Amino acid sequence: LATYKLAVLYEAYRQRELGLLDFTRTVPVAEVYVQEDLGTLASVPRQPNGELRVADAVRAMITLSDNTSATILLDLLDHCNIDATLAALGLRATSVNTRDLPTTAMDMARLMAAIVGGEGLSAASAQEMVTLLLAQQTRLGIPRGVPADVPVGNKTGSWDGALHDVAVVYAPGGPFVIAVLTDGSRGWEVIGRVAAAVYWYLAVV
Repeated sequence: LATYKLAVLYEAYRQRELGLLDFTRTVPVAEVYVQEDLGTLASVPRQPNGELRVADAVRAMITLSDNTSATILLDLLDHCNIDATLAALGLRATSVNTRDLPTTAMDMARLMAAIVGGEGLSAASAQEMVTLLLAQQTRLGIPRGVPADVPVGNKTGSWDGALHDVAVVYAPGGPFVIAVLTDGSRGWEVIGRVAAAVYWYLAVV
């Protein structure tokens, strides 16, 4: 599911800080990756030779939920490295080593907290990741349940039989993370209603 892109995001910044990944590096966009496109690749900036800058791939993966960028990064960072990083953060049910991409709401909330807090990373990296999440263009889930003037950084995930949203909400009383995973049968509206219930509960307690 597209929420796996949060794991790729965290690992990309982790490897950058270790000197293992250069965000200015360009990578070829092979046909196998182009086939993953669901209509967003045309909006991703490319180099004159058609290659994709790592920094642009990271941005497109989060703000556009671009699948081509995500799969390129997934292979570049290595699936096993990502899973090891997730395990080190305490995620027990999440893996990027299977087509099913299993996860839980608890794991996604934990990962979002690690991203927002920049756990094991610099404050600058944490801020960059949050900035990308705040620029997310799909705002149909958690953001719709929160007052319009409250900043929300989120990452959606959709697949056959699944519709998810994971977010950090910068509420006036302090930020909180929320993960809502559904079977998709009731659409984005139910995710927005859950977000609203959580937001207003925290606002009055």
